[in-house]
Amino acid sequence: MDIKTILEDSYTEIEKKHARDTKRIGWGRYTDVLYSFTALFAVGVYIYNKGHGYHGDIYKYIKTADGKRQNLWSRSCLLELYDTSPQSKWMTELCKVITPLAEVYDSIGNLFPVYPGGNQFKGTCGCLDMPDIFFLNEQVLKLELYYTSELLCTDPLLDDIINNPLVNDVSELYGLGKENYDKLIKAIVSRINSRQAAIYERLGNTADKGKARRHSV
Repeated sequence: MDIKTILEDSYTEIEKKHARDTKRIGWGRYTDVLYSFTALFAVGVYIYNKGHGYHGDIYKYIKTADGKRQNLWSRSCLLELYDTSPQSKWMTELCKVITPLAEVYDSIGNLFPVYPGGNQFKGTCGCLDMPDIFFLNEQVLKLELYYTSELLCTDPLLDDIINNPLVNDVSELYGLGKENYDKLIKAIVSRINSRQAAIYERLGNTADKGKARRHSV
């Protein structure tokens, strides 16, 4: 997948794309995207082009060409920036860094099981849709027993995210310099690829068990 396709939202919903396989490994009906490309791209825009009239609140705001104040988080704003700044040095640098994330964005490794309503909460609880920050949220911590007994049972790889967050809060995320932002994206891509490999291995084992059951009948 490429950056423009994601920003235009012109792709099959990732949860639906992998629904059959996530059910096969016991994730049930509810899954969510692990790392939001839109959120990380917005943070990248903030880091790579800070002199663009940003407001200082959690979601950051930008002044558009016609003087309007728009939420940088919005997909339409990011798409406009992407389309109008293709040759600018800062956009070229940012795209080079974040393209590897776009390429793995719709993989099964970028999904995780979630409790009913958890996907909506993750998108609105002020964690910038970052699982590392989400699992540190006070309300999520109250559900720790549920996560350890239910979600970690079906997705043991979540344990690495919960216990080894790449960032701890939103201010730390926005405070990254270019070098550390680059390292963050590489670490996220590596994490998604590792999850995908482990999930495919589980799917293979599931298929093998199914064949064994059929042969034993």
